[in-house]
Amino acid sequence: MAASTTSLPEHPGTGRKWDYRFCWVRDSYYVMTALSHIGHFEEMEKYASYIANITQ
Repeated sequence: MAASTTSLPEHPGTGRKWDYRFCWVRDSYYVMTALSHIGHFEEMEKYASYIANITQ
């Protein structure tokens, strides 16, 4: 689930390509697990919904 912009320059006119506008499935698992462990179930459900909607 990486964004199509992952290899664009960080700023216009620069050669740096440190663009982190993507989300790995593995990292989503860690985010949702952390939210669950700290009791933020509503945020976890919203994040899961967001991921499900962008993957369609």
